[in-house]
Amino acid sequence: MIEPVRNYRVTSPYGVRIHPVTGVEKMHNGIDFVSRDNYSAVYSILAGKVIYDFDGYDDSKKLTDKKHSAGNMVIVECLIEGLVHYVRYLHLVENYVKAHMAIEQGSLIGKYGDVGISHGSHLHLDIFDKDWKIVNPVFILDQFN
Repeated sequence: MIEPVRNYRVTSPYGVRIHPVTGVEKMHNGIDFVSRDNYSAVYSILAGKVIYDFDGYDDSKKLTDKKHSAGNMVIVECLIEGLVHYVRYLHLVENYVKAHMAIEQGSLIGKYGDVGISHGSHLHLDIFDKDWKIVNPVFILDQFN
């Protein structure tokens, strides 16, 4: 696996937290990344197939339409330890891939920003198993080193 953001730092880990915008305690099902270099490119952590790309984000709908609450989004189907998983990349301002595209590990898939319900520019990455059950993504951090 490779880093989704170059020279990253984690701004919000997986787990229960106080949401920085709503102030409500809730589960954070992913990891939020930013680049220490202010370089907002997002890369695929694994090879796979893009199964969904939403690039119709409308800021005026972020509080009223759940589809717009995370900015633009890309979902990649990939194999982790031989099993199908889905990796979601959220809070994108630009998508550089389209549904049905095969992509390589390290492919440039988009650019993150301060879009959706957000408290600053970042990439939110989460992982689901084949049954769309959330997977604690913390294990991927060890893979980046």
